[in-house]
Amino acid sequence: MSIKETPTTAKRVPVPTVADTGTPPATISPTAAKLLALTRVGLGFIFAWAFLDKMFGLGYATPEQGAWINGGSPTKGFLGGVDHGPF
Repeated sequence: MSIKETPTTAKRVPVPTVADTGTPPATISPTAAKLLALTRVGLGFIFAWAFLDKMFGLGYATPEQGAWINGGSPTKGFLGGVDHGPF
């Protein structure tokens, strides 16, 4: 079988399209799209800041002594009180 040949055992499954389902595609207004984009970027900055603060101990929530690169544990405060459980 060459690369250009298609296997004869492959089944083709029809993919429903807008015409098949009878419903129009979902759309949002340009203003809502911009708001969602800004929200997504904002959440990305929040999670990036939390990571950088835990990694380097920038002093906001994690002191420099507790930084991950200085031997600290990023989950010590969250999992510090767990002494039993299935895991």
